[in-house]
Amino acid sequence: MKRTLFTILLSGLLLSASLASATIVRSMSLDEMTRTADVVIRATVESRASNWNDERTRIYTVTTLRVAHTLKGPVSVGEQIRIRQIGGSVGEITQMVSGNARFTHGEEVLVFLDRDAAQGLHYVIGMAQGKYTVNRRTTPPTVERNVHGMTIVPRPGQATLVPSVSIAPNGAALPELEQKIRTSITRP
Repeated sequence: MKRTLFTILLSGLLLSASLASATIVRSMSLDEMTRTADVVIRATVESRASNWNDERTRIYTVTTLRVAHTLKGPVSVGEQIRIRQIGGSVGEITQMVSGNARFTHGEEVLVFLDRDAAQGLHYVIGMAQGKYTVNRRTTPPTVERNVHGMTIVPRPGQATLVPSVSIAPNGAALPELEQKIRTSITRP
């Protein structure tokens, strides 16, 4: 009995710790992300740079992508676009936001973005929900999405911790995902 009670308490503490470090985000379907996005592209990560804001109260990271394929939006193949996110490291100080999309130099990605033409910046739709990594080691190429650090709320009142889940399941074929996006764009 004591062992069972201890196991239950330990499980509760671990779950609480997991939820405490998660960002709560409303679940978005592929159709919803596609309709909401100003830009949907496949691109390669070229660089990342983190800097303080003018007040030195927040760190922002700007990731530069080179567009390889445009599915939606006013961007051209070969164009560079910049994505801005809260968080990053400057010197010895790091600010983190659980659930942010994570980008790695050289990585090929498929992203759903809001466009801020006035600032020349883009923002990932739905945080990490709006970023897929392309895996070209498979035939056909597949996609994966990592939403680690997020609690995705499918509908009001039902929160579920989702460590790594996707609308297109991890391992889904890239051509099929792109076709679903094109269909969603043309649907009335």
